[in-house]
Amino acid sequence: MASTWNPEWLPLPGKAVFDSQHQQIAAVSRTPANLDLFVIGNDNHVWTNFWAGGKWNGDWFPVPGQAVFDREHQQIAAVSRAPNNLDLFVIGNDNRVWTTFWAGNWNSDWFPLPGKAVFDRVNQRIAAVSRAPNNLDLFVIGNDNHVWTTFWAGNWNSDWFPLPGQAVFDRVNQHVAAVSRAPNNLDLFLIGNDNHVWTTFWAGNWNSDFFPLPGQAVFDRVNQQVAVVSRAPNNLDLFLIGNDNHVWTTFWAGNWNSDFFPLPGQAVFDRVHQKIAVVSRTPNNLDLFVMGNDNHAWTTFWAGNWNSDFFPLPGKMVFDHQHQQIAAVSRGANNLDLFAFGVGGHAWQDSWKPHLGA
Repeated sequence: MASTWNPEWLPLPGKAVFDSQHQQIAAVSRTPANLDLFVIGNDNHVWTNFWAGGKWNGDWFPVPGQAVFDREHQQIAAVSRAPNNLDLFVIGNDNRVWTTFWAGNWNSDWFPLPGKAVFDRVNQRIAAVSRAPNNLDLFVIGNDNHVWTTFWAGNWNSDWFPLPGQAVFDRVNQHVAAVSRAPNNLDLFLIGNDNHVWTTFWAGNWNSDFFPLPGQAVFDRVNQQVAVVSRAPNNLDLFLIGNDNHVWTTFWAGNWNSDFFPLPGQAVFDRVHQKIAVVSRTPNNLDLFVMGNDNHAWTTFWAGNWNSDFFPLPGKMVFDHQHQQIAAVSRGANNLDLFAFGVGGHAWQDSWKPHLGA
């Protein structure tokens, strides 16, 4: 598989540079012929770039509007609910959640979601998921440490509300990982205050409370986040960098596996600074990415069985593993695209396809 990666990372066109110590790229694919990237720029406006027609736009540009945000603390959550739709979310300087959208053209400016709920822009991130073309669901750990949600189903709900149950989490360090495996399913995951991974789900109604996944494995709720992906309607796969700095996983295939377990291989990473990026390009494929301790991008894959170990992507390009994360997206069964900011603040891309140059 390694031989089909681009031989080197390539810089995106243009002169725009960003804040590689604080900011991350949000990447989304709305069709196999489209990629859209977003970041909060040095001017605190949201900037974007796109790939369409087989080529990149000439440079990054700001999304329309006067709204500004907090580039040191906030990240953009981007989701595509249909080929002609993009929706962006961020916690604003007033601690309300703000949004804008593209439906052939960009909305004229950002605007706050309805309701009076406020959150913590310094510590919290929005998790956004679309389970169907007419649905958007948002999640965040609130100031009371409960998980809060709101939704769009043609119109926005009147306000945010807490999910049922008594479970509380760590809003300062933890973020919600949300995934939809089918139009009538939502699954949420967090590392709990006991360092076990906890979950709840929606299948027409919310489960009565969060509950811990089976097993004895514990993780580091202060530094680590759960990465989750669904490769098919009856599959969920979770990944974290464990306390031993190996990557650990568990899965659901109608029932939860009995415990987390480490992926094969000797490779270790940096659990304090790094997060796993995971993508599924077909029901029979999983691809993982992480910045290694050598500042190269490393990967491993599952195609019915796990590869024997992680390995570095080809090329000499290095990044800043203490600050930068990989944004990974699949725009089709035969495509993987990776993005990260280099040390100088330019955006770089690496790509995989079965036959280079085809």
